[in-house]
Amino acid sequence: MKNRFIGDTRIPSFNDAFQTIDLTNYLDIEMPKYDGFAFQYIYILDISQYNTTSTFYKELEQYNIRFDDGEAEASNEMQDSYTRLDWDTKQGPPPQFMETEDGDIEPINGRRRFRGAIERGAKFIPIAVYTPDEGLTDEEVYQYRIEAAQKANNLIGSVRTNKKDDYVQTGVKFIKEGIIDGDRPSVLTWLEDRMNYKERFLAASTQKEILNKIVELGNAPYELSIFMDAPKADAWVRENDYKVKVSNNFDKNLSVICVDNVRYADRLMADTIIPACLKTPRTDPVKIILYSKKRKPADIKKNTETFVNAIETAYLNCFKLVGVMMPTLKPMFADDNIPEYRPWSIEGCIPQLVGEQDVDGDKLIPYEKVIASLPKKKKSITDFMEIYKALEVAA
Repeated sequence: MKNRFIGDTRIPSFNDAFQTIDLTNYLDIEMPKYDGFAFQYIYILDISQYNTTSTFYKELEQYNIRFDDGEAEASNEMQDSYTRLDWDTKQGPPPQFMETEDGDIEPINGRRRFRGAIERGAKFIPIAVYTPDEGLTDEEVYQYRIEAAQKANNLIGSVRTNKKDDYVQTGVKFIKEGIIDGDRPSVLTWLEDRMNYKERFLAASTQKEILNKIVELGNAPYELSIFMDAPKADAWVRENDYKVKVSNNFDKNLSVICVDNVRYADRLMADTIIPACLKTPRTDPVKIILYSKKRKPADIKKNTETFVNAIETAYLNCFKLVGVMMPTLKPMFADDNIPEYRPWSIEGCIPQLVGEQDVDGDKLIPYEKVIASLPKKKKSITDFMEIYKALEVAA
């Protein structure tokens, strides 16, 4: 039985606006089968109204499916594919979407291909339209839809296959949303009966690791943070007017930095802060916006505090270095002689902490607010070195 089409069977080429692509190859391609859904027809969707700042584009991100969406890498892979192959009907079926009773469409699978088409500025894209089985509740439809997307990213036919942490992401979200219970038997039943995870992950050790992480993170008293990497951080900053494009050059006096590696603090001091002080005229203070690639809130907070302290240490080391290289100047750079002014300014942190911050908002979170809930460090013996020396206590 041939697949049904509604409307035209040709779309403009992605690479040449004067050519068209024949979609009739889809007539004989078997469409994916998903629990809870039935395939209906193929339809050409007008996407000319969408761009990379559209709500619809953002909603295509795989929050409940990918633990680490690898956004930049995935985007580059898709654009490379479109450049070489155009919209190639031989690469598999079109993206699969569910049509609601109101006529709206929601993604089942193919989010990355759809986002790639919008990124490329395409005007039309074919989609395979499905409808939910009769009698399903909205919650059941949602669960089937997310599970279908996760299982579709398996080893067969997927460019970016799912990993163990991706299964963890879906399981954790379902526990947090009350779709599945968080006890081990319930999670194991879900993995075996609905996710077929033993077919995807053959090693018993991997199966056990997935189960343990879902139970641990699903019952943790916090939500996993919003994933952030350099391209996503830069995009957030630009979209929210913190990094303005002028004459095709970004504001070079603003640095968007990942806090997960303190070596970046030394590089920031050497490559950006010091040169800003030495310019004529000076361009300090350097503005700094922080983000983290971590998903656990405690890791983000700890790394943020450690990084900001590392910048301060790098700055103080500049004075110490001068004192070592020029001993006659050393008295000038004693701790109590270093000026209070700092040639940088922490503008804030990109909102990532679900439940603690407005992660959909457009405002930076003050650094002090991000680290406020960290436990206070106890004073060590070295913090009172002068006192202990005076009392002749060994340090």
